[in-house]
Amino acid sequence: MKSKRSFLYFFISGLLLLGIFSLTSCLEGDDDSFRTTSSVLFVNVYNDAAQGVNINVDDRKWTYGYRLYDSINTYNAFYSGTHSFSAIPEGLTSAVVSVSQDLKSDTLYTCFVTGKTGEGKMAFFVDTMASARSGKVKIRFVNLSPDMAKIDFGIADSTRKFINLEYLSAAYFTIDTGMRKYNVYSASLKTPLKSLNFRPSPGVTYTMYTKGLIARKGVDSVAISYFVQPVK
Repeated sequence: MKSKRSFLYFFISGLLLLGIFSLTSCLEGDDDSFRTTSSVLFVNVYNDAAQGVNINVDDRKWTYGYRLYDSINTYNAFYSGTHSFSAIPEGLTSAVVSVSQDLKSDTLYTCFVTGKTGEGKMAFFVDTMASARSGKVKIRFVNLSPDMAKIDFGIADSTRKFINLEYLSAAYFTIDTGMRKYNVYSASLKTPLKSLNFRPSPGVTYTMYTKGLIARKGVDSVAISYFVQPVK
């Protein structure tokens, strides 16, 4: 009888120890169970890669990394944490820009690839998906033209929304719906450098931006562009 009790005691003790070991393994060793993700929307407005660019991630070729000039794709999910990103013109092997970026958990980003030969840039901006108030539109304006160190931005027949917005900087504003002319000025000048007639839809969040080079003609000439911030 005593030997049976001893056996039962050691058997139960063994099960308890196994359970504690398994729980500890789940909490400490199985890191993948707790990894969080971040999402990035990549937009290419780099001005000296006519065939587009490829985005590499952590020094490896990324299957989904090809981006045409001024084209919009979808958000891409990455594990949160620090990653290296680089942009390589289609047909070449050397990156025009490489950056290290810490992606915060459960956060949306837009990454713009911009610049020109010898001055490639990758700029990450945290996105908001918060809707504008009823009957209003939310717009994020970003200065992405390498030729515009500082710009003013305004709407025709009204005061300027932003003064001296620096290259690679962004600002938000909210506006009523309706057709308006959006103007970009060289800092402090009165004549618009570029204008865009635009009728936004209510309740939508847009990103609007300058792109291109003043001396260029064609697709990479200086302009104002925009897109609806896509749903994740």
